[in-house]
Parts: sequence; structure tokens; C-alpha cells
Amino acid sequence: MIYVEEEAWARSFKSKLDESFLTRWREEKCSIFRVPPILHSENPKAYMPRVISIGPYNRGREDLMVTEKLKHRATRYLFSRRPKYMAQCLREVRSLEKRARSCYAEEIDMDSREFTEMMILDGCFVISFLISETWEKGFLKKDKDWKEIEEIYSVPLVYEDLIKVENQIPFFILQTLYDSLVLRDPNGKITESISDLIIINFKQLEPAGDRNGTIYRNITQVHHLLHLFYQTAASSRKSADDFHDVNRTPSQMLKGKSDEGEGGMKVSNWMRSATELQEFGVKFLGKGDCRFSSVSFKDGVMEIPTIRIFERTMPTLRNLIAFEQYFPDTNNEVTFFADLMDALIDTPSDVKVLKDAGILKIGLSNTTRKGPLARKVLPRKTFSLVIVYFTDYSSNL
Repeated sequence: MIYVEEEAWARSFKSKLDESFLTRWREEKCSIFRVPPILHSENPKAYMPRVISIGPYNRGREDLMVTEKLKHRATRYLFSRRPKYMAQCLREVRSLEKRARSCYAEEIDMDSREFTEMMILDGCFVISFLISETWEKGFLKKDKDWKEIEEIYSVPLVYEDLIKVENQIPFFILQTLYDSLVLRDPNGKITESISDLIIINFKQLEPAGDRNGTIYRNITQVHHLLHLFYQTAASSRKSADDFHDVNRTPSQMLKGKSDEGEGGMKVSNWMRSATELQEFGVKFLGKGDCRFSSVSFKDGVMEIPTIRIFERTMPTLRNLIAFEQYFPDTNNEVTFFADLMDALIDTPSDVKVLKDAGILKIGLSNTTRKGPLARKVLPRKTFSLVIVYFTDYSSNL
């Protein structure tokens, strides 16, 4: 009797497994994640959109409903360029539905029409907002609802929302809509690519400066808007070998350099604060328009990229760090930089040293609080991989 029950149980369990296999919905690796609790709990507001919801993760939030009608106006505006294209657009975007769904880390509970319409509405808003702020100034600004929103919020908050980890739609959706509705203006003239449009708009948010306005045209694979911003603002796109063999463990790299044996050592044990290093004769020098990874130490001089610290820098850096930790194809350069600042800044005196050296440009209301970059950006979690970047510097210090 027991044997029969177990056989029936086994058949039932196998049926569940088969059903799960047959209903697989992911075609490719996901690229749009939820921020995990370990990061989200540090500063929830940094990861939550404040003005506009893009994609499914924040869809339906009551505090964002005031901007939903703007999506409809933006979509209508773009389709006015090609009024007969709507049916074709619906077909094209719907054909990308399965691929788009698979970009998200969790299964989206929306029917096909609802999901497709969300992709179109959200994508059209993003595109309309960007062209309204560049080529066609005044489109959204003429909208009475947008004027009310500008009075309550500010345009910079919209930019911040569009590069938040949980507020993304696949880049190929944006590309499809842009190529069909915007790439050629009503006179047939070819406009800039959507990548150029995004980079031009978002250079104002780059914490390390806009690097003389350089536009990268060799970017081939982009997953979403935040990914493109990361590639242009943060990533050097170097190989792992350029970063001292990131496949080695910290204990392997630091073996023989620590009193703590093979366990390696904490950053605080071998990286002094900026004030202490200055007392030891180390000079600091800020480097303008550089990548986060452009840190060097030679002949007693530590050169560090200049970082602009304003209130809006904080959520931007937090989202870049979150993206690095949960997206596989990054070199953790922003995390490295934040951890470096965490090691260098221990008192207000350290802030002054780095500010006087041109490394920190601070626009916060209170610059004396401990670590305006390190303590407000870097989560409590220690990212062991960033120790790799310190190897050369620690051996010289």
C-alpha cells in the first residue's frame, strides 16, 4: 500500500516538473533585476522612482499615477509622425514580447495586450521626454499636466528615475520604437541614433564628469537605458586581465602582505585615511574627465578622478553599484571607487584633503558630515572583489 502511494506521489511530482518545463518563459538571460534587500534596506528611496514608472516593477504605484496620462500624450505625439503605423507597431512590439519578458528577473503577471501596451507607452514616454529636452524643446513643456509636474517635481528627478535599476524596459524595445517613429523626421532627414540621444541627455548625471562630451559609437550590445549610461559614464570596458587577474581570490592576491595570514586583510587595516597618508608624505591630485578606474599611485602621488558630490549623485551611484553587483559583465569600477573613498575618508579632515586636491567637488548642504560619498553611498555589505583593485596601491603604501 505504501509502495503504491509513493508511486502515485512520484507521478504527481513528475507531472509538476514536466508542467514547469513546458511553460518556460525565458528565452535569454535576464538583465533587469529587483534590488535585493541587502542593498535596498540601506536607502530604499534611492532605488524607487519618484516621478515616473517605467516597466512592470513599479507599475500601478498610486503615488506615480499622476504621470501616467503623460505617457498617453507622449505616445500620441510620436504616432502623429506616422499616423498609419499604429497597427504595425503593435504587431512589431508584440512579436518581441517573449524576448522582452525574459529580460526581467521574475515572471511578469500581465496578459499579452497589457504587457505590449506597457512597453509602447513607457518606451514612447522615454523617447518623447528625451527629444523634448534636446531637439524639439517645448513639446512636453506646453502640456498643462507637465507644467504642473514641473512645479511639484523637477526635470532632473525624471532623469534620475530613468536610470534606476528597477525602472527599465529592454533597449531593443526603445530601439524599435525610435527607429520607426523618430529616426527620420517628417522631412525624411535622418536624426541622431537613440544611443547618441541618451548619452547627450544623461551626461549631466555622470558623477565623474562628461569626459569632454565624448560619445561612444562602438557600443554594440545594450540591455537597457541604465546599461548604456553605465557603459558611457562608468565602465572602461577593459578585460579582466587589465585589473590584476580578478579570478584570483583576495587571499591569494594578498598572501604574504598581511599579518592575518591566508585570510587576507580588511581594507581598513592596510589603507590609511587621506589625512594619515598626507602626513606620511603622499600627495593627492584630482584627474578631471576620467573613468572611475583611473586611479594611479606613482612617486608618492595618488591621482584619483574628480567626483562631483551633489544630492543627486547619491542615488545615481547607488544604482550603478547595484547594477554592478548583479549584472555579470561589469568590472565593479564604481564599487571600487566608492570603497576607495570609504577607506580614504574617516573624518571631516579627510574630506578637506580630498576637496583641496580637486578630487571632491562638493555641493551638499553639510560637507562636514562623515563621508559624504562613502557613508551615504556604499552599503554595509563588503564587496570582496574590489580588493583586487587595491593590490598595487597597498603594496606601495
